[in-house]
Amino acid sequence: MGEMNLLPAILGESVEGGGHLRFARVMGADLTVCAPQGGHTGNEVTVGLRAERLRLAPWESPPMAGEATWLGTVRLVTYLGASTLSVVQLEQGPVVKVLEPSDEETPIRRMDDRVRVHWTGGPPHCLGERLTALTT
Repeated sequence: MGEMNLLPAILGESVEGGGHLRFARVMGADLTVCAPQGGHTGNEVTVGLRAERLRLAPWESPPMAGEATWLGTVRLVTYLGASTLSVVQLEQGPVVKVLEPSDEETPIRRMDDRVRVHWTGGPPHCLGERLTALTT
């Protein structure tokens, strides 16, 4: 089933020729999302980011142009065999889970490592209105 991170966002303008695709501001980062019908610019929504579509990089690594990233601190690392689950406290508030491969190419993270979290997937889905549990 997998892990899903639910983050607050603000819907932006529609992507030209993109159908249900819209721009959104997700915790300070710009991201193209699959928005619900009837969503309006400025609506507060919840965006679901799958843990296996997030990757960690060193804090000081610069993001590539147009890439959605967030800064945070690793709070927990759990080795799961083929994967490693890292729990990261974002600078701007919520905690996210990042599921990375356990291989030679993926650096081992440690508690209190400062990291940059990168979104590597396609457009994530909006879940409509912002869930109240995320804002309290």
